[in-house]
Amino acid sequence: MRYKTKNFKKNNHFVLYDLNDMIICYFDNFEELSKHINYTARKLAYEFNFRNTDIINIIIDDKKLRLATFC
Repeated sequence: MRYKTKNFKKNNHFVLYDLNDMIICYFDNFEELSKHINYTARKLAYEFNFRNTDIINIIIDDKKLRLATFC
């Protein structure tokens, strides 16, 4: 699925996982997620689109984690 930044910010939900696929946290929208990560909506949408997947690896506080998104 191709994401556009405006819709991505409003309509997507996010789940943060560790590398062992254990759920760390659920975020109902990008606004909640942005309080915990240092990525812009544009950068995240680009990463999901570039990799053509709904799960990407991100780094938060020097820890590698997985971020999943869905509408």
